[in-house]
Formats: sequence, C-alpha cells, structure tokens
Amino acid sequence: MPIHFHVFGALAILSYTSEQDSYIMRLHQEFIHTDAEKEISITRIYTFSQLQYLTRDNCKNLVEGVENESNVLLKELFSDYSISFKVANLVNGYYKFIPSVVGGIELFISKDIQLKDKIFRASRDISIMLKIVQLGYDYLYIGGDHENAIVWDTYKELLKRFPTSTELTRYSGKRISEVLHEFFPSSVDWEEKYRRYMSRRETNTAMLENQFLQDLDLNTTVMQEKKKLIRLRTTLENMLSSSLRFKEKEWQSMIFEILRLLFPKYCKVFKEFRIQNPSNARSHFRSDFVMADYDGFIDIVEIKIPEISCMSSTRKYRNNYFPTKELSGTIIQVENYIYSLTYWGKNGELAINKKYQNELPPGVALRTVSPRGIIIMGRNSDFNTDKLKLDFELIKKQYRNIIDILTYDDLLRRLTTLINAY
Repeated sequence: MPIHFHVFGALAILSYTSEQDSYIMRLHQEFIHTDAEKEISITRIYTFSQLQYLTRDNCKNLVEGVENESNVLLKELFSDYSISFKVANLVNGYYKFIPSVVGGIELFISKDIQLKDKIFRASRDISIMLKIVQLGYDYLYIGGDHENAIVWDTYKELLKRFPTSTELTRYSGKRISEVLHEFFPSSVDWEEKYRRYMSRRETNTAMLENQFLQDLDLNTTVMQEKKKLIRLRTTLENMLSSSLRFKEKEWQSMIFEILRLLFPKYCKVFKEFRIQNPSNARSHFRSDFVMADYDGFIDIVEIKIPEISCMSSTRKYRNNYFPTKELSGTIIQVENYIYSLTYWGKNGELAINKKYQNELPPGVALRTVSPRGIIIMGRNSDFNTDKLKLDFELIKKQYRNIIDILTYDDLLRRLTTLINAY
C-alpha cells in the first residue's frame, strides 16, 4: 500500500505515493488552488483539506535540523510521485490525530506503536475508524497507559479477526446467490463455495480457549448442573456472536453437549450411522448422527450451521412465507431416514445391534420403533415481521409429530428457561 507515516519531533506526517506522477501533480494543484475547507479523500480511508496539505517547501523546513525516525523513506517527501499531509501531534505520550482526517473520531495512538496503514484499513478499503464512529464512539485510545485505552495486542487481534478479501467475496456470492436462487436457477453454488472456504480457515485457538470449548468438561461430578447450563449458554452466545469462525463439526460438538442436558433421556450418540436403503438392499443412507435413549429407542439428529436461512423472507405464496430449500431439503432427508429405519424392521434391529454391541451400555438394545427426528439449524431472532414468525411456527407444528425443528435461538431460550427453573 503506498501509504507511509513519518515522525518529525512531535509531528506525524502521512505520505501517499503513486506510480502515476501526473495524478500526484493534479493532487498538488488541487490542494494549492482549492478552497481551504474543501476535503479530498485519499485511498478512501483518509480525508484532507488544504489545512493539512504540505508543500515541498513545508517538507524541507520540517526536515532541516530534525531527526526523522524513518530516514529511509525521506525521499518520499520530495518525490514527484508523492504528496504529504500533517495527520497528528505528539501529546502526553500519544499521537493525537486530526479527527477530520480519520473519520471524525478523536484518535490517540501510543507513541510506542509504529504508525502503519493497516491500523486504519480493513479489506476492500473499509475505514476501521469510520466504522467505530458509526457504532457511536467519538474517541479511541490505542496502547499506552490511559485508563480507557485498548491494549495494543488486543487491537492487533481485532485486526486479524476482520474478514479477508477472499472471505468477503465468498460471502457476497453466497448472499447474492440466496436471493437470486429464489427467482432463478443457479449453475454456481456460491453458498457451498463459501462454506468450503470457511471450513478450510484455521480456527482461532485463543478464541476457543476464551469460550471454554477446549476445557469444557460436562462429566465432572463437582460442577453443579446450573453452572453447566450457564457455561454452555455463555459459550453458545459467544460462538453465535462470531459464528463464521467456526466449522460445522464444532457446531455439532457444541450442540450435542446442549442436547444431552435439554434431552437427558439420550445416553449414546452414533456418528456416520448406516441405514439400509429400502429400495436397494445393496445401498445405504448415511445419517450424520443418531441418538439412543436409555431404553434403546433411536432418533435421527441433523445439525446445520446457524447461517443457513430457515424461511424465505423475500418471496411469498398467497401472502404466506414458506421454508427455504435448505430447510425443506433437510426435512425430506430426515423423513427418508425415518421411513428407511421403520421399513428395515426387525432385520435392521438385528444388524445395528450386532454392529454396535460393544458400544452399548449393558442391558440396552437398539430399537427402531417409531423413530423421531431433530433438526437444529438457522436463526429466528432476526425475523422482522409477525407474519414471518407465525408462518415458521406453523411449519414447525406441521412436522412436530415426527420432527422437532429448533433454531439456535430456540436452544438459547430453552437453556435460559432451564437455568431460571433452578
């Protein structure tokens, strides 16, 4: 990025360099001849007026007799390919930035921090400071010993968590694809591309530690049940606040711990559970998860990520909202598994008990009588109309005799209800 900062005594200067000297010369002329209060944006992040603009003579006067902390870059101040501006003054150990330059915020950065463009810029030339202002903050201290300062290491971690350009591209394609798919068939599955990309991203280990995922121990006998529930709820809330950071397997692991408390009848979980295809004895369906209760009765569980939409909020049929293809497809998938288990009958029970006999508690045999389904997917806290909420509840009631459809927000509410019952 052609942005560099220089420090001359108590003054911090920003230099912008471009390979097109004609463009730089036009900028020089514009600042020289423009109104003093007219503001001009540089690289979409910084905004300058004639008050901050430095002529070549200004730069020469600054350099004379003043030791510069980045002498290797001094040539930028006098290059035909660069233009420079005053951005901050050193006050009480902090670089105090001119608010109009950095999105209108009163910004203070510790003198111990090397000024770099990445402090101010996120992917796709998004101004971090402007976003902070839009959140309602009018000042920010970074580093140093001010009582309200953000620790520098914390701010660097914040920068790392911003989405990359590739992630933004995948997500934009996914969201556009979701909207367009309601009207047009799509040959490119952007949603799948986005999920594959996110699953390859390395999980932030520090985040997982902070959210208790690595040391979560629900089998300990010394932890009270209420503390378990509170801890699980906190972990789930933290995960949902940055849900794109987690892979589907991590969601599944987390949700199973919650299901064991919300549905204590289940004592065993089977992964990659094979179910014979009733129309072809040589082929099988493979359910991701099956849960067995203490009497051996088994139920099908499908867990999807929270970003999957449950309801189409952009289209209606006769003024009614309807489920998305993801929810409809998952319902059909679970119904097929339930039908196949039931059709398999006694032969199926013999087959699965033989396969899992070493994993079952003593005296428990698996049974395929009247299996049910549980689907965990999506959110419903962002449903913006009462009609949308009502139609979703009607869909849930329609299948309630064989399938429980729960959103991640439903799990949070049930955990809270259970906590309050203690």
